[in-house]
Amino acid sequence: MYSSLLLATATCISLRLTTAQNTSSYSPSTLATSLEFSQPASSLPFPDTSAVSTYANTSNNATAKYIRREWDLYNERIQWGQPDLQFVQDPDTSASDEDLVLRVDYPEGSYSHATGGTQFYSQPLNSSSTPTAPSALLTYSLYIPSDFNFVKAGKLPGLRGGPSVNDCSGGDQTDGKKCFSARLMWRDGGVGEVYAYIPITDSLCSQTGVICNSDYGTSLGRGSFTFQRGAWNDIALHVRLNNPVDKANGVVEVYYNGVRATTFSNLVLRTSDSISSAGGIYFSTFFGGDDAATYATPTEQSLYFKDMQVFGAAEPAQGDGEGYKLKNAAVTTGKIGGDVRVMVGAVVGLVAMVMII
Repeated sequence: MYSSLLLATATCISLRLTTAQNTSSYSPSTLATSLEFSQPASSLPFPDTSAVSTYANTSNNATAKYIRREWDLYNERIQWGQPDLQFVQDPDTSASDEDLVLRVDYPEGSYSHATGGTQFYSQPLNSSSTPTAPSALLTYSLYIPSDFNFVKAGKLPGLRGGPSVNDCSGGDQTDGKKCFSARLMWRDGGVGEVYAYIPITDSLCSQTGVICNSDYGTSLGRGSFTFQRGAWNDIALHVRLNNPVDKANGVVEVYYNGVRATTFSNLVLRTSDSISSAGGIYFSTFFGGDDAATYATPTEQSLYFKDMQVFGAAEPAQGDGEGYKLKNAAVTTGKIGGDVRVMVGAVVGLVAMVMII
């Protein structure tokens, strides 16, 4: 059982893999099997290389139209970045791909706030045999040009779940009932981590490898791997929802180039059964950070993506888990205009004071 493998590991394992190189022996399906994902992957299709001329003319939005049509997008909607998407030939001239790859552009001066990159929500498992998948494994390959400037930080695709498709990013915190999200992120120099919007328990922020931020997401395993320029980086993000919901036994793992980089096996990703699936692909990538002076890219840059697929399993986390207490009942929600936040706990407290008076 996979749970027995987790019990044999420490609560958090962080291995620094700064020189890890892409190995031809890595196989997403083999990794999935080792993690007890028995169902075949749901893959996002990419156009054949013979169609490159179709996507060379960016004015017709052919790439965006293909993604909306073929990638099982929520409401067939790309939230932003249609002009920054293009299917192109593999930038690695030594590769012999039969399919095109997806190039995402980040215009000069762009940083979050829908100024560059792209964001959309894909749900390929909805049409699979495991539409409700409390466990999911997302795999993809990322090419980073040799002259890529990481600046301060940036987001990369990950997983999300829950009834809300708009929260759990950009400072919209979660109480574990509406959503969770877990994206990859690069930091200065390409240092990698998982950037998660999950409930903050009273013990989470004191754990090794966890960096909490009361205004934004929680960093898991920062520095456990480093993205390499001038090469394809193989990414695998493994998430299992805590089960039952009152136990802290949720799992978040990253495998980098086929090697496990970091594991957390005592997390709370949900506090309610309203979050029943971990298998939504949160294709979210941009520079940032919320501050242009700190995070904006000084020049136009690009990243490349291929071989994107997600495996789903009907079994959530199985390991023993302790009970937990949320650190603060005040949950940031309803962000208005990107700046104003309604603090639920403060409102409740104010009402209580009025009633006492």
